Amino acid sequence: MGVVRDLISLTTPKITQLNVAAALACYVASGGIPSGIPLLGPLGYGAAGGSSALNNALDADIDGRMRRTARRPIPSGRLSRRKALAFGTALTSLSVLLAFIAFNPLTALATLLGALSYVFLYTLYLKRRTDLNIAIGGMAGTFPPLAGAATASGTVLYSVMV
Repeated sequence: MGVVRDLISLTTPKITQLNVAAALACYVASGGIPSGIPLLGPLGYGAAGGSSALNNALDADIDGRMRRTARRPIPSGRLSRRKALAFGTALTSLSVLLAFIAFNPLTALATLLGALSYVFLYTLYLKRRTDLNIAIGGMAGTFPPLAGAATASGTVLYSVMV
């Protein structure tokens, strides 16, 4: 049970739930029907949570040096970086694939771009190079609402144009 708890903690549940809430809000605002919510929520959680797990795996070295983050599963030695990378990759990939199958290509693309921008742009590039990492890296947070709008309407412009 400890491993399951640690894997869930890698998904940073509070932050991930905010991403899901933003996606669902734009889904509803863009005309989404209530029957889509039970699938969109878990898929959104999987994509955002998988990206967070990858972030945790890639940042384990710096997390181990900070008091606030040293007790996280990887720096504390409860989980290996390899397992976290596999978990994050599988969760994110599965979510993007299911978004494509269950919804539409644009939803899958927004989901994929959100994950890529968070993992590569923010985590691997910006975080270790500039104090502006949050401002620029915040772009990743714009993709869940875009995915929600794309799920409901097949376009990301729908909610802006109406």
